Amino acid sequence: MDRDVLRESIEENINSIFKHKKFETFINFIEGEGSVLACLARNPEGIMPSKISETLNVSRARVTNILNTLGSRAYVELKPDPNDRRKVLAVLTEKGNEFVSEKINERVMLFDYMYDYVGKEKMERFNELLINVLKMFSETDGGDCDE
Repeated sequence: MDRDVLRESIEENINSIFKHKKFETFINFIEGEGSVLACLARNPEGIMPSKISETLNVSRARVTNILNTLGSRAYVELKPDPNDRRKVLAVLTEKGNEFVSEKINERVMLFDYMYDYVGKEKMERFNELLINVLKMFSETDGGDCDE
């Protein structure tokens, strides 16, 4: 396959993966509400909205809107910081923890399905390719691969 055909094929396949319903589980935890829920799950003691903004590299206004939406669904509540009553911490509620656990289980099931379908060797190779692409982005962009 020549370079242009390969590029077009990869672009088409990546677009198809991102549009596929099964992939929504991954996407939802990478951006938007899902990323905030994942951030909160990693900080069970609570986290300041400004720290969520900084961690996810999104505006404070966007985080506030997401927290308000998640709060209206009873997934998140805001509590005073016990160390500084002027600050608030966003914390997952029991319902929020259950929702996050459900979504994590969906991700695990999807991974297991992919692993069983393509096999260990191809999944390891796929992971190596992803690592190389992230390394290339980091080296050419100066970006951080950890976020």
